[in-house]
Amino acid sequence: MRELLQTLLDHLPAVLVTVTAAHGSVPRGPGAHMAVNAGGRIFGTVGGGALEAKAIRTAQAVQQSGEPLCRLETLTPEGEVGMVCGGDAELLYQPLTERDRPTLAAALAACEAGTPMWLGFDRVSGALTLLDSPACPSAETVYSEPLFPAGIVYIFGGGHVAQALVPVLAAADFRCVVLDDRPEFCEPARFPGAWKVRQVDFDALDLDVHAEDFLCIMTRGHGADLACEDFALRTRAKYIGVMGSRRKTETLNARLRERGFDERDLARVSTPIGLDIGAQTPAEIAVSIAAQLIAVRAGRIWQ
Repeated sequence: MRELLQTLLDHLPAVLVTVTAAHGSVPRGPGAHMAVNAGGRIFGTVGGGALEAKAIRTAQAVQQSGEPLCRLETLTPEGEVGMVCGGDAELLYQPLTERDRPTLAAALAACEAGTPMWLGFDRVSGALTLLDSPACPSAETVYSEPLFPAGIVYIFGGGHVAQALVPVLAAADFRCVVLDDRPEFCEPARFPGAWKVRQVDFDALDLDVHAEDFLCIMTRGHGADLACEDFALRTRAKYIGVMGSRRKTETLNARLRERGFDERDLARVSTPIGLDIGAQTPAEIAVSIAAQLIAVRAGRIWQ
């Protein structure tokens, strides 16, 4: 969303195409965006193929008409062969001009600050608004969506895997906070796309972890891992993952049992962290972790 907002600010006037509803088998679900100017697509995708080609043509027509109103269009398999495979998608075409620059700028600032806000799209007036809470589900004229997905990824340890992981997660719209106790591993330049990078004491962690958050533990040593895992198990985090071998896991689990944690507590931890895809290098391990977090966020894996 942050990249989309910046692109829109750089390319006004434009038409923002948003998937607001989808049924059956469709390429992209609600919340997919594409920005289009008179010359064609600028950024994003609503699914590719024939659906997207038609969406680009419609967006260009909306911009050329100069109409201040949004247009809704439902594309179904009956409209064009192969357009949507077994489903239909509702697309909202929203012309954006200089009048929308203040709202777009405020939304971008909220994204960068991590302030929970929602973008509101008025299907009738064409107005783009910034909301403090989601639009009421019963409101027929307004579609809203959060500026960023719920949940923060806290990465404990700023080593090679963390440095490979942050850009991958950032590209998938995760907000990453990197934590390390070494000053040289708390340089933001090491972690492109990180929301925050902080130096902490792993033995005295004081983080406001919520039920939507993800905790990835990959420090440089068993002692720090143990301290972080002890902290993690006392939170309501949606996901806890710990990097390491099965032997290391057995050692840490024994220490955690001594501290009063039971088998139900230990079952909350994904270890070795990531999906089992045979990953070896930091880049491969980063992909396996990102895939696991995406699956948890999508509800495909329950923690």
